[in-house]
Amino acid sequence: MVFLIGLRVNKPWKVHKWLPVLRAMPRMLKELESHPESGFLGHSGAGRIIVQYRRHETYIVKPGNYEAVYSGMPPFGLGKAGALVAATGTREEARARIAAGAQPLK
Repeated sequence: MVFLIGLRVNKPWKVHKWLPVLRAMPRMLKELESHPESGFLGHSGAGRIIVQYRRHETYIVKPGNYEAVYSGMPPFGLGKAGALVAATGTREEARARIAAGAQPLK
């Protein structure tokens, strides 16, 4: 699994909203590094995006068996490559999306 996590500051003057998230990242990475059983292999990046690596670098992904989640920012990466679908109703929780099975986007 490759997990991209980042931070986009939409309102720089609201430091109390984004600074805690920014400051939490090093603690999260340290926690992951201290638990090798989690499968965490390392990370790269410092700044707007951090890429975390877990177990493999190459993946076979069936159509519809992936997702990109965006909150308060424009599409980026995978989100630019396909159609976006709002996470509402039965798509609101990851648990519900997984239980329902992947439905290819049209």
